Amino acid sequence: MFRLLILAFAAVAAAAAAGHLLPGAAPFLADTPPAVVGALAALATLVVADLSMRVLTDGRTASQLRRLAAKSEALELELATLRAGGLAAAAAQLTAAVTPTPPPAAPGETPPPAVAPRIVIPPAGTAPRRGEPAGDASLRESVREALRADRIALHVQPIVDLSDRRPRFHVCTPYLRTAGGALLSPQLYQPIVEEDGLTVAIDNMLLLRCVQLVRNAQRRDRPATYFCALSGQSLADRVFFSDFLDFASDNALVSEHLVFEIDHRTLAGLPPEAKQDLRRLADLGYRFAIANADLDAIDAGLLTDHRIAFVEARVADIAERATRDRHLIDLERPLLLAGAELIATRIERDSHLAALAALPVSLGQGPLIGEPAPIESLRAD
Repeated sequence: MFRLLILAFAAVAAAAAAGHLLPGAAPFLADTPPAVVGALAALATLVVADLSMRVLTDGRTASQLRRLAAKSEALELELATLRAGGLAAAAAQLTAAVTPTPPPAAPGETPPPAVAPRIVIPPAGTAPRRGEPAGDASLRESVREALRADRIALHVQPIVDLSDRRPRFHVCTPYLRTAGGALLSPQLYQPIVEEDGLTVAIDNMLLLRCVQLVRNAQRRDRPATYFCALSGQSLADRVFFSDFLDFASDNALVSEHLVFEIDHRTLAGLPPEAKQDLRRLADLGYRFAIANADLDAIDAGLLTDHRIAFVEARVADIAERATRDRHLIDLERPLLLAGAELIATRIERDSHLAALAALPVSLGQGPLIGEPAPIESLRAD
């Protein structure tokens, strides 16, 4: 409507100008003064020019809107394809992988008790006799059956700040639950799984549980960091570790709260391809800890090459090192250069804490500080 009024006004002005320039062309404007006619002609020119610009601008805007609509439609189609295809399938697989459901009790089995089950730990100093397999046939079958049924009971042990005893991290340890409800400690089942080549299965299940723990903690807005062990068998298994890297990449958002523990001897003997795999994990943001560290073999090159964030050593080894390295000055230098922290493990007596009080060790772990406990106890706090 507005444009029609403008066009009518422009037509009147043009007619006035024509009547002045061509007498008789517009008789109804013959008596219009020349000044008014000139003004009307100029105004008509401006109105026509403005209208032309508006038409051009509206045309460009409409063209841009059509292009944006086409792009939007294409993006919506692509998003729908992703949702209906691989993305949805991958998300479903990942959710199923990191949220395992406990298997139902088989006929004749005793369901897991409501209270904490007993923990089966071998007597100190016991070992298989020469020529005897690691564990009898019954124990070996119990281990295999627990793995087949995915009956892994995760326990956590705190690593505390020695200055105030507050937990900073938690070490995850997998126990195996037998059909009868008892728990097999790693000290008991480890020789069997190593002999039978089942360590990779344990590591895989432990990784899934740890990722689930971190996600749950993030969901509750109570972020926590967990230590997760990686065995030499897993690092050497190229097929497993390729899948492991893919899974770690897909879950890189939890990398800040997951630390992979690697035994010092395993780390020292890694082949080049395994070292490269660890660098890829580090590039994703994951951190590493040396377990059972030989303090005499710790140097800045080892720590920086493998991007080590923590060095775990027995409190007895740290105290012995302090007798030769006053205040651990020589040991502290490479740690500082690499930005790594020293963790004293196996703290069992008050004398251990007294020995650490005079040393630059801020983190500790051991039975005196906290025993491994079911993950449910941590969630209840």
